[in-house]
Amino acid sequence: GLFVRSGNTTLNNVTITQNFVTNMGAIAYGGGIENFNSSSIVVSNSIIVGNAAEVGQDCSGSITSGGYNLIGFNAGCTITPTAGDQIGTQLEPINARLGALAANGSSTKTHALLSTSPASPAINAGNPATCETTDQRGVSRSQCDIGAFEGSVAGSVTKVVKTYSADNESVLPGTFVCDQTAPTCAAGDAEAQAAHTHAMGVYDLYRSTHGRNGI
Repeated sequence: GLFVRSGNTTLNNVTITQNFVTNMGAIAYGGGIENFNSSSIVVSNSIIVGNAAEVGQDCSGSITSGGYNLIGFNAGCTITPTAGDQIGTQLEPINARLGALAANGSSTKTHALLSTSPASPAINAGNPATCETTDQRGVSRSQCDIGAFEGSVAGSVTKVVKTYSADNESVLPGTFVCDQTAPTCAAGDAEAQAAHTHAMGVYDLYRSTHGRNGI
């Protein structure tokens, strides 16, 4: 994610997803972007979806849209939609249909846009006039997709749920106990098993009902 304390920030053709924030003993804001001091942040042709925080899951604070953004969940941030923007709400968040973080033919990992029905709403939805000439991998942009990845791949999203035991540690996430490959979390104690089962159910609910791949 991105934490902005001061200065001027301009983002174009970036993808911010699958981040989560914690703040020991206090409320955590802005899983994707937090504008801490109402600094200038201008975002264009970018994806901000599937992040997690107590307040402002995808964004917190004021953001200026340069147009053609895909924001999954606008609760917690102030942004006025402009041309080409797709901005979800708490009741109707937007599923960007992103693949898992992978190499995708580059030395830096990216989240590909999925073409499998329903296709990602970011495909060919950027502004060619303001789009970067290449994506994060150095691939030339043709129709201008929103985000850091140009083009699309066939595929599906795989559920990842991990449960940790804090063990009175001062640093999160703590000690790994189990993941989605062990639905009953047999390796954990009763509390871990209950928490893991609940987390699996909540993930499935958000994905099926609200179209979110991350919570």
